[in-house]
Amino acid sequence: MAGNVGTKSGGDRLAEGGPGNFASPDPIGLFEPSKGRAPNPKSAPPSQGMELNLVGNYPIPTAWSNNPAKEAALAAKSTWFPSTEDFKAVAGGNVVVADTWEFLLQVFKAAKTIQRLNFFSHGKTGVISCEGTILPDGSNVNFSSKPDAEWGQIFGNPNAIAMPYSTDSGGNERWGTVGEKSSAKLKLNGTTLSLDDVRAKFTSDAVIWLYVCHAASDPMLAQQIANAFQVTVKGFNRAIVYCVQPGFPANRKHKLVVQTTAKPEDSCPKAVDNFHKLDNDPNITSRTPRKP
Repeated sequence: MAGNVGTKSGGDRLAEGGPGNFASPDPIGLFEPSKGRAPNPKSAPPSQGMELNLVGNYPIPTAWSNNPAKEAALAAKSTWFPSTEDFKAVAGGNVVVADTWEFLLQVFKAAKTIQRLNFFSHGKTGVISCEGTILPDGSNVNFSSKPDAEWGQIFGNPNAIAMPYSTDSGGNERWGTVGEKSSAKLKLNGTTLSLDDVRAKFTSDAVIWLYVCHAASDPMLAQQIANAFQVTVKGFNRAIVYCVQPGFPANRKHKLVVQTTAKPEDSCPKAVDNFHKLDNDPNITSRTPRKP
């Protein structure tokens, strides 16, 4: 998502979600749905599944929260990026702000097995950023430098699981790079769990939807996330545009649309008022998990 903002007919304004710490959007890599992959191991009847929304940790800059008129003015002059509060408003209920490890914890602690998980955040091709900052002038977003604050594509290993996977203070791998340590137990904020425990929280037909800019169009990263959680992963091969509505910033329930025009604002006439209405968009991509 490029962060461009403009004005369209009817007074609506729009912005794409942030590009991370780069000057222009990375190329979008298209990919076709995988075929012939092994199904996700059955963990629970689909009828028991819940929907869970998780959002990235991108606080509203203090300069904006202390001066709503300034944020509105930045949006009006095409310099604005959505924050956690915007993600929350668009996502609706069951929303939890997540960094990388908190993402795992919230899946594990879900009240029921999960049939659909929607994740809203910033990213770029090859990287999903779970937290970071929005520059006060609205010109860009910066990804957090904190370890494990993002999922990055593991280059050259198509079977690898995606971040979260890391090393401990002694340099020892946590869960490995191809899931071979998926039964190993970790203690996260007082909760003991394994990657297998996290995987078991998804139903057999579960889907993770990525509303994360160009990161969702990266075939390798999407495949690795599918492998990590043993769940189908869906995203879009184009950027998601946040069409800012009248009453902003008091009203942050933006409409969403997949960008199909040269200028983001020109796509807004087709924007939807509920992200679920993008489920049949022709620009959806899908990856099914490979066995570890």
